Amino acid sequence: MSRPKYTYNLPTLISSQIEVQSVTLVELTSSEEMMAAKRAQNDPIRLAWELPKESLRAIDGKAISTADGSSDQAWESLHPKARSFVMQAYNQLHNPVEPDVAAFLQSRQVEIG
Repeated sequence: MSRPKYTYNLPTLISSQIEVQSVTLVELTSSEEMMAAKRAQNDPIRLAWELPKESLRAIDGKAISTADGSSDQAWESLHPKARSFVMQAYNQLHNPVEPDVAAFLQSRQVEIG
């Protein structure tokens, strides 16, 4: 399936310290979200890591995947600051902004009967 890939450049000060220049993520399908949830084994903290890890598709342009274990290796080797950036990028891609949430909730209609 062809879909947009979003590449984020780490800030220069951080990237020079941790030797990672960029990370690439995709928006997850519902199947990919389910795979991440299964790997989390009902652990909400682990799920908070599995979702961004599933979304992560490349580090410095080098492709990674949960299918072959390369994303697990990459995730483990990432500096904590880089993991934090990946988690923030995941959240930006997958969560609506507050004005959109408010507009959505205000659009509620009620029917009786």
